[in-house]
Amino acid sequence: MEKLLSKFIKIYRNKYLDEKLKNDIDKLIKKIQNKLELKSSIETISQIDFYSIMKDRLIVNRFNDDFNKIKLREKIFEEDYQRFKVVAEKVPYKTVTDMKKGANIDTGALKDLFDKYYKKDIFKYVQELRENNVSTDSISKSIIEINYTVINDKGSEISGGEKAEFNLLKELDEAKNYDVLLLDEPESSFDNPYIKENINTLIKDISNKTTVFVVTHNNTLGVSNKADKLIYTMYNNVEQKYEIYIGNFTDSNLKNKDGKSISTYNAIVNCMEAGIDTYEERRKIYENLEM
Repeated sequence: MEKLLSKFIKIYRNKYLDEKLKNDIDKLIKKIQNKLELKSSIETISQIDFYSIMKDRLIVNRFNDDFNKIKLREKIFEEDYQRFKVVAEKVPYKTVTDMKKGANIDTGALKDLFDKYYKKDIFKYVQELRENNVSTDSISKSIIEINYTVINDKGSEISGGEKAEFNLLKELDEAKNYDVLLLDEPESSFDNPYIKENINTLIKDISNKTTVFVVTHNNTLGVSNKADKLIYTMYNNVEQKYEIYIGNFTDSNLKNKDGKSISTYNAIVNCMEAGIDTYEERRKIYENLEM
């Protein structure tokens, strides 16, 4: 109760001082007016509310100070995607062209307003935009620009190849919200060590929450993952149609809907290694290199 009483007393004191200040100013103005009337035949001017004028001026100054701070370059947030990091920053607009693009504003007076008020008087800038029928949403976007930057684990902006890697990682992260994920040859932009250590791990994690289909001819992605199910397609030259064989990764044979079967080993080697002969030739090359 004591704290509450103390708070009320403080509020009352502030209100009392504000009212007293206003009354004292009004009395002073009235006194000046009366003296001026005695020395002039000019009609008495109407009452001027200096208190309100000063209060409005302070509000405008505070508005400009606050928004000038808002316009300062500053990091808003950062988010990790594996070895990448997305950094969002707010920055002041440098040119009216950038501002038009960011705020989606198209008015003939914009360049003059930007050059005249944006850096010096943001309150007047906002006021003028409102008078030009610019929406509140567009006005808010015209104050600052939001820049998004993706950096790698070395702190540098990502290269073209890294962009493909980042986009895949981002899509994989968002895929957790869906019932089915279809990946069509995602290995095209990555080397095998990265696929084995990163992509395969991500796919395994996602497969615990959703159904994942991976279309691939890459042995690191297709074999190392040890998928729950295999779907193998081959073209039947005799019947001139595609046949689809299905089975578990650990099955000796894959079967199609007509009951025909093929060797799981042959299917995988043909698809991932360009055939048994090529696989054996490559295996011997590795063995010779190891000697």
